Amino acid sequence: MKFTIAKEHLIAGLQAVQSAISERQPLPVLSNVLLKTKENELEITGTNMDMTIICTVKANVEVQGATTLPAKRFFQIVGKLPTPLISLDINESHQCTIESGSVYFKLFGLPPEDFPVIPQIDETQFIIIPTSKMKRMVERTAFAMSQEDNRMVLNGMYFTVEGDIVTTVATDGRRMALCEDKVDSFSGNGQCIIPSRTVGELRKLFSTSGSAKICWENRQISFFIEGEKNIKVKMISKLMEGTYPNYRQVVPVELKHSLALSREELLNAVARAELMTSERSHIVNLSFGNNQLTISSHSAEVGEAKETLMINHEGPEIVISFNPTFLMDPLKTLDDSEIYLEINDEFSPALLRAKENSKFVVMPMRPPTA
Repeated sequence: MKFTIAKEHLIAGLQAVQSAISERQPLPVLSNVLLKTKENELEITGTNMDMTIICTVKANVEVQGATTLPAKRFFQIVGKLPTPLISLDINESHQCTIESGSVYFKLFGLPPEDFPVIPQIDETQFIIIPTSKMKRMVERTAFAMSQEDNRMVLNGMYFTVEGDIVTTVATDGRRMALCEDKVDSFSGNGQCIIPSRTVGELRKLFSTSGSAKICWENRQISFFIEGEKNIKVKMISKLMEGTYPNYRQVVPVELKHSLALSREELLNAVARAELMTSERSHIVNLSFGNNQLTISSHSAEVGEAKETLMINHEGPEIVISFNPTFLMDPLKTLDDSEIYLEINDEFSPALLRAKENSKFVVMPMRPPTA
């Protein structure tokens, strides 16, 4: 096996697969990357058995073949090489010679036969969607995934396709984030639960240009993205088992009060009010009526804060209290200048939404005076 490759392409490929590799593995080969050459291409694969990432980059291949090399050390070596072009020569004993100008390394690898079989996925069910859309949908829902172990399905993101609409949902039982958008093309309906670690990787994988092909079956899902400089990335992940809650029943309807608010003004005001909260009293109060919204906080240990925003709303004064983090998290993901806060009363779930595509349900907290 022998090839030359641009340093930037090799680094990009190794970076893409790093998240699927851990040095603390039961099998030594799982700490390695699988290198496999094709015609004018190098395929780099990393896996932890739950998630597999394959990145394909351009290379000048003289002799085709395959091997595995220690991922971390190989990446460290490549990052410190001095020239933009690198030569690699791997013999039958899987000893890899790396040359860059006058720099020489010999790195010992393991046979590719020891590497796990790469999962294959049926592509009967798929969608094709701009990566910019998918990136936005993941970022607007990922923060609401649960970090606890009591209901495992809530530790993932619910992904559903109905016709030409794809929806992502996440909830931890106290808040819920929902985002939907149209796809370019699709084949079949379906739904699944994507593990949180895979969701975290998707946030890095999706770019702002190009398109993604997403395929799924009963136990696994794949994401294929062709990026810049002919770099192609495919991620295959196991899915979570279980039944996700009926999220549509959680979204409140026929809300009595709707406030159109400046997203930036609300975010900044809540952030300032949070400064006067404590671990024991992590609450901000929203009081609105007579065309004013007052945002306040009070803590016996810290102090208090209050500010008033002018709004277009008339009616009886209503005070509703929230965990400030649950308000700020969705506001940070949105880019709309105007958002809507809709409520019934101080005890019922509130709906925070953008003009289109995104909705966030937030459970109120018990007001200090209740």
